[in-house]
Amino acid sequence: MRTHERALSLLAALALLALMAWRSRPARVVSARVTALAPGAPPLAHVALAYGAGARPVSTVVDVLGADGESLGSATVEGHRLLLEVPLSGASHAYRVRVTAMHRRVGGVSLGSFEF
Repeated sequence: MRTHERALSLLAALALLALMAWRSRPARVVSARVTALAPGAPPLAHVALAYGAGARPVSTVVDVLGADGESLGSATVEGHRLLLEVPLSGASHAYRVRVTAMHRRVGGVSLGSFEF
């Protein structure tokens, strides 16, 4: 009986560790898009971000690119932000968004870059 209880305790501890590891894995950026443009000096691109399951990044760099891949603007924000404004240096007929997310890991940091 004692061996059975020890085995159940070990199984419960392993399940708890697995759950903690799953929840602490980095959240992937699943979507980033320019939702609106605001005229002004400088013009602003409103950008919406969406993350998958997991731990949000510590910080996020969002670059707005023009149709030809030229950089039109950039902003660095805290990782929990889902909506942000990026000041633009020019205009384009189409926009792409590149997101670089920095996650803290045991022993350092990891960077993930995504383009939409």
